[in-house]
Amino acid sequence: MYDVLLSDSARAFFENAAASLQRRLDRCFDHLRNEPRRHRHIIALKGNLAGYYRYCTLGEYISNPQVRT
Repeated sequence: MYDVLLSDSARAFFENAAASLQRRLDRCFDHLRNEPRRHRHIIALKGNLAGYYRYCTLGEYISNPQVRT
């Protein structure tokens, strides 16, 4: 199991988001807690962003998690 840590700005965004968006983000966070590198919505980024992943596009919002081992 992994920990999901939010930056201060991400936490403020989450707390001010609509309840429906919070529920969708919570589902994304649950997937990240279980296995951050394997899911149909997880894409490893390339080039300058190698080592980062794009995860869980929610309309106009994109989560970019950093996985640390």
